Parts: sequence; C-alpha cells; structure tokens
Amino acid sequence: GGEAEGHQLVAENSELRGYIAALHGSLDAVALGQVNRGIEELMQRKGELEAELEAAREARAVAAAASPRSGPSSPRAST
Repeated sequence: GGEAEGHQLVAENSELRGYIAALHGSLDAVALGQVNRGIEELMQRKGELEAELEAAREARAVAAAASPRSGPSSPRAST
C-alpha cells in the first residue's frame, strides 16, 4: 500500500525533524556554554594582563626616574 508507506514516511520525517531540532538546541546550548566559558577566561586573562601592564608601567617609571631624561648614554665606538 503506497498510502501506508507515505504516512510512515511523513511520520518518520516529522520524528527526524524533531530530533534535528533537539540536536540543534543542544548544539546551541553547547556553543553558548563554550562562548560563556571563553568570555570568563578572557576576563580572567584581562585582569592578569592589566596587572602585568601596571607592573610594567611602574617599572618603567622607576627606571625613568633613576636614569637621566636623555636615556642611557651609549658611547659610540669611533672607527
């Protein structure tokens, strides 16, 4: 019976669509979770980088205060 087969195909098709929709939903959730985790890691890294930057600024300020304004004088080797 062609009609029975047709109904079965429609039923399987709709089941498959539901499955695909569910799969998309979970993939979206996984992707979103990864994005959120990535953002958290970036924010953490940003804090670390800002601390490093601040330390570098302080070190540079100390070095600038310790050395003459013109910078380290390097005598040129005259040939």
